Amino acid sequence: MNFRSFIISTLILTLMPDVADNHPLGEMSTSRKMQQQERSTVQKNVFSDALSNRQFEKGVKHYSAGRYYSALDIFRRLKNYPPEKNPQLTASTLMCMKSYFRIGRMENARETGREFLLRFPASSYLDDVHECFGDIFLEENRYSAAVRSYLEALTVSGQDSTAVRLRHKIMKLSTSYLEKKEIEDVLAKELDTSNRTILNLMMANSMLASGETDAAALTLFRMDRETLSPGLQELYNSLRSRTYREKHKAITVGVVLPLSGFDEGYGKAFLGGLRWGIESARDRIPVDVVMELIDNEGDNLKTTKGIRALSANPNVVAIIGPLSNINAVTAATAVDGLQIPLLIPTATRVGLARMSTNAYQLNPDLFKQGKYAAEYAVGTLGLRTVAVVAPADRFGKTLTDGFVQRSDDLGAAVVTVEWYSGIPLDLSDQLTSLRKVAFQLETFRQDSIHAPVELDSNDLTSVVELEDFFPEEGQDSEELSPEDSSELILRSIEAVYLPIHAGDINYIASQFSSYYLDTQILGNGNWYEPEEFSQEMIGPNLEGMFIFSDYLHDTKWLTGQWSEDIYSRLNHRMEYRMALLGYETATFLMSHLGADPTRASLLENLSTPQTVRGKARDFSFAEASPRVNSSLNVIQYKGGEFNIVAQFLSDSLFVPTVRSP
Repeated sequence: MNFRSFIISTLILTLMPDVADNHPLGEMSTSRKMQQQERSTVQKNVFSDALSNRQFEKGVKHYSAGRYYSALDIFRRLKNYPPEKNPQLTASTLMCMKSYFRIGRMENARETGREFLLRFPASSYLDDVHECFGDIFLEENRYSAAVRSYLEALTVSGQDSTAVRLRHKIMKLSTSYLEKKEIEDVLAKELDTSNRTILNLMMANSMLASGETDAAALTLFRMDRETLSPGLQELYNSLRSRTYREKHKAITVGVVLPLSGFDEGYGKAFLGGLRWGIESARDRIPVDVVMELIDNEGDNLKTTKGIRALSANPNVVAIIGPLSNINAVTAATAVDGLQIPLLIPTATRVGLARMSTNAYQLNPDLFKQGKYAAEYAVGTLGLRTVAVVAPADRFGKTLTDGFVQRSDDLGAAVVTVEWYSGIPLDLSDQLTSLRKVAFQLETFRQDSIHAPVELDSNDLTSVVELEDFFPEEGQDSEELSPEDSSELILRSIEAVYLPIHAGDINYIASQFSSYYLDTQILGNGNWYEPEEFSQEMIGPNLEGMFIFSDYLHDTKWLTGQWSEDIYSRLNHRMEYRMALLGYETATFLMSHLGADPTRASLLENLSTPQTVRGKARDFSFAEASPRVNSSLNVIQYKGGEFNIVAQFLSDSLFVPTVRSP
């Protein structure tokens, strides 16, 4: 090839690619290009897969942490990727559906579920999709549709853990949410043998809840026990044992408690006491009581959803719970206007019962507790000069408000109120101020000063100056508190009200006793700690103290009467207290059920004032606050023992025979 030919060939290859493709050199170039493109595509797919995997994992983390909007944003984009760019396309679509459900966008969740069933009819996630459909229907109170979806999920489920969860959901729906006829409708079209077995168990459970013991026994008798899985066999045995009991109509009581989370121990202790109270009353009441449990995890949103779900169930005649003040406010708001009784067992918030005409506060509120303390100290003991040392939070201020207001009404002088914050490790400022006020009062009552102090010539701090007893006329208040009066025993403040938080006895008792105040100590229920009082450095310093407690703690009765499996699980005194209050809440409910309990009849019975006496707590309601318990025990610590010396019932004071609680 001459030079001219070479130039022409080069130009052809450069400027005319179509011609070049037919040239041997062009074929070599195209082959090389195809290899490069294939290599580039593989690299892009690997990169795309890694990117989508990272995004999917990020979405799962958001979902698991409860950040459902962030999760939805990721899964919504991932489900629209082509399959070659997202190897987890089915999982992304499922998670998109579940994220929609979690944020309450039910129509979007249903649409995504339909899309999944059309695109991936053979997916291993079918059971999860059907279960999510069931959850959607359950949230919308469409219980028959929920059961059908759960059964569809069971049919395609291959995992034992998923099957157990689905059976649990189905059986919960049979307890109260579905009537027998609705179960029959589902059973009529069900072909799967395993699902028919579950529906028959549902039928028996529903019959027992309606008091149809014989019909339930017959349904169970007709079932083939050989086909039952171990989980269903256990359920079958439980239902069969219930058919042997005497015929009773069954009612359902909703219970909203923190059965997981920070307050799990309190919730489970309360539930244990509640169950024991119901079990103990079984032979004395004309109905069987079935509990429908809602775990609110101490969360306000879950409390609201739980209250609404229980209220939507027509077989639930009353709701018990929740425990905390914050959750109780949410519950009282949610139940307003729903015509179902709400029994709030432990909350002490003022005004709580006024948030709904159906809410009953079974604990006296804090203002009432402070008021009763003043009523007894001033009205009964005749103490005329009083002071307060209290925590500077809502708890302490509400108790103090009740005490101060009632003391003032009765003509007593509230000479000072001292506040502290946090754990009372050092109350020197507050107690020094209290002593200063007491000393100033002494100077105005010179003839009443007592100073039985041993004078030690080697200890200058115990020297009593003449001015301590006979201050010069016109001397100002600063000059009436010399440092060398620090060991004078002062009696001018006749009573000091010391409301405390649970667990603060050791801090307060050890400090207060060192300030030489001869005064009547008054405390709230958190002083009621027999084990703490048994300590040598505490009990003797609190001799004669009065404690105003809403409950009694009878250890002998607890250990002698309570089921061992309940009592043995209680880890500390606060859990004992929760268990006792659970037991007494059951006592209160049982006393108002009547022969044929319904929501309306229970509300009517609750509106009729009556005193209900229990082992650990009494219930009485005053006209001024008809839905707030007005019962409080006055307990005195004397001679190493706690004795009930008086009791407030319906705003009135009664003096019972002295006994040990």
